[in-house]
Formats: sequence, structure tokens, C-alpha cells
Amino acid sequence: VILDYEDMKKIIDNKDANRDWHRMLESVAGVYLILDTITGMQYIGSANGKEGILGRWKQYARDGHGGNKLLK
Repeated sequence: VILDYEDMKKIIDNKDANRDWHRMLESVAGVYLILDTITGMQYIGSANGKEGILGRWKQYARDGHGGNKLLK
């Protein structure tokens, strides 16, 4: 899946309109790549908590960095 930040945020913020996304993302753990399209810098992370990828995406949607020092 390739999404820009705004599309990811829409999926997270509009749960009712994206029930399938939420259900599927919540059911899987995984590794993801965040790419800064301006600088080319990359961050690789993983999600394996109770809410799977969805839980991690919620953190990024909330503040843009998910608490990660390198992304701030």
C-alpha cells in the first residue's frame, strides 16, 4: 500500500467510511516505510501491538511523527 500522509489521515479519521481499512489494518502486524518525498530520507518501523498497523497509523495521524524522535 502506498499512501501519502493526507490519505492515511483520512482513513484513520473517518472510521465509519473506512470500516474495511480499519478492520484489516487492526488484524495485522507489519513493517512499514515512511518516505520524506522532499529529502528522500526513509524511516522503517514496525507495528505489532494490540491494534496492529492501525494502532501505529493512529499515532502518526494524531501528530505526524508518532512520538518518534527521528521523525519530529
